[in-house]
Amino acid sequence: MNTKKINKEQILAVLLFAFFYIIQLCLIGYTITFFKACGASEQIAGIVVAIACAIATFLQPVLGNVADRSRRFNWKIILYILTIILIVISVRLIFFNASMLDIILFCAAIVIAFCMSPLINESCFYYNTKEHPVSFGPARAGGSLSYALVSWLIGSLLENISPAVVPTAALIAGVGTLVILLIMPKVDHITRETTDNSLTTEESNSSKISFFAFIKKYSVFFIFFFALIFIFTFQNLFSANLINIVNDAGGNYKTFGIATAIAAIVELPIMFLFSKILKKFSSQSLIVFAAICYIIRSILFIMASNIALIIIAQILQALTYAIIIPSMVYLSDDTMSREDKNKGQTIMGMTISIGTILGFLLESSLVGNGTQFVMIIGMVITSIGALLAVIAYILYRKKKGTNNNE
Repeated sequence: MNTKKINKEQILAVLLFAFFYIIQLCLIGYTITFFKACGASEQIAGIVVAIACAIATFLQPVLGNVADRSRRFNWKIILYILTIILIVISVRLIFFNASMLDIILFCAAIVIAFCMSPLINESCFYYNTKEHPVSFGPARAGGSLSYALVSWLIGSLLENISPAVVPTAALIAGVGTLVILLIMPKVDHITRETTDNSLTTEESNSSKISFFAFIKKYSVFFIFFFALIFIFTFQNLFSANLINIVNDAGGNYKTFGIATAIAAIVELPIMFLFSKILKKFSSQSLIVFAAICYIIRSILFIMASNIALIIIAQILQALTYAIIIPSMVYLSDDTMSREDKNKGQTIMGMTISIGTILGFLLESSLVGNGTQFVMIIGMVITSIGALLAVIAYILYRKKKGTNNNE
């Protein structure tokens, strides 16, 4: 009977992630494609995503703190509110006509999608805490799978029907998310009192350390931090520019959907096998490997005169993004003291936000120079990121060797 209950909750977690990643696909992955299909400016689309990400960067910790501390507004209640607002906005966006109101609403929808992300992740860890074992890996894989399937479907429909399929898919996914949240078991309030009360004197003292002292203490970690900002800037730069790369190679919206789907599908094996990969390679070496693969990927995009090269570049998602994302989670554990690991995770999360802002702003400002020029700039950016990652890895190995000798 218990197994049945566990299976039910795992299935609900997979479905929750599946619906949420459809929302992410529609409101972030297809933003520029949707704006172009509606005859709106691509530059405006890039600026909208950048502004939305900047706003969400400030709102995420605020909502997280409310979810931790408030008895009335736990993570589930906040998700209810955000999802209902998103559903209402999605209904209006079906009739998108690139007016100022519509652009503001689209920006608001992207902010909501970004803010939902940590709360969706929290759902898995909550049920594990409450002795309802739910594995994060399969849930996240369910998100990648739905992202792949719906990306292909939207690409096909955009080509033959109307741009309205994008907000319509977001609306359906929003309703699905709301239904899953309603079905999920009741959530009682949890504070982090236990964790807070268990802090040692050393941990309390660590919270009083100055920002510059913290950087000096973890200089190698912060070199990786800047390396990842450059890498995520390139990731978002080419993601925003992908529709133009596909068009230049003779493709269409359907081809774009297939290319996006392939990138999501190839992530799946890495997600399931990452714990085994980590037993053989350190998170630092994996970041360096992925950074070098990003350079190869950027070169393929520069050379992408046909769809075959684009597909090969998208397959490299398995050796780039799919490795970097879990590796950066473990980086804090590998390089920081116990009392600083939570702070380290927060700092690592900032690399994605900063990279998204810079990537979309760069794309919107450079797109008029042609896709090849944009990708050459992208290659320079990711090469700087790879160089910083190599330097950080060398310093890490040197520091580790010194500590071992002592």
